[in-house]
Amino acid sequence: MTPPRAVLLFAALTLASPARAFRPLNTEDAEITAPRKLDLELGWDWSHRADEARKSVVLGTLNYGLAPRLELDADLNWTLMHRPQGPTVGGVGDSLFAVKGLLSAETPRLPALAVRAGWKAPTGEEARELGSGDDDFLLMGAASKKWGGHSAHAMLGRTWVGRSADPALRDYVFYGVGADVALNKKVSVLAEAFGSGPLSTDSSDEAALRLGGIYTVSERLLLDFSVRRSLKASAHYWGTSIGLTTTFF
Repeated sequence: MTPPRAVLLFAALTLASPARAFRPLNTEDAEITAPRKLDLELGWDWSHRADEARKSVVLGTLNYGLAPRLELDADLNWTLMHRPQGPTVGGVGDSLFAVKGLLSAETPRLPALAVRAGWKAPTGEEARELGSGDDDFLLMGAASKKWGGHSAHAMLGRTWVGRSADPALRDYVFYGVGADVALNKKVSVLAEAFGSGPLSTDSSDEAALRLGGIYTVSERLLLDFSVRRSLKASAHYWGTSIGLTTTFF
């Protein structure tokens, strides 16, 4: 059974840009993992849609600094979907493999700029609604600017959607703006707005708001929590997320 197009659109958006300097923002930033450093992000995301479906996702992201201006990313997940009038299904979802490069470093006046290209592999079973069943490709740009302990980020990108599993699916653009404010050396609060829109008139767009916080345990370990609310009832109505980010090497 093919998942509803609106659900796939929002799910693809949340998978499209999870690799970032810190969780739980969905908005991509322009920061690059330091050379020979490995960042591991682990998280649990729970969402409740307007149709009463509930979805839990265990997220895992690896960011490896390949060079001073280049990093490699791998985003993996395990999904559990429960529908009121259907069986509960669980398993590996689609995966994303990407490369991100820094185009220009931040200056006192201008933000840092980066570009990211990725391939979404159909590792989730489309028949069980765990994946789209197609290879997708994405390209995005990101900008980041810091002011003391605060920072702001913006992204804009496009995904080219494979259509062998469902010819009705359409390419779409996605976007996001977010900011985090340091309250002290340990605690930061954050907010963002993000969404997507298909490059056609026969599908609806999606948008959401997120509020959250980050607690710095040490230079190598961050803990995070957030809540989000969809502005469109056709996809995820609201959800929560908890996770951590740690650095190796």
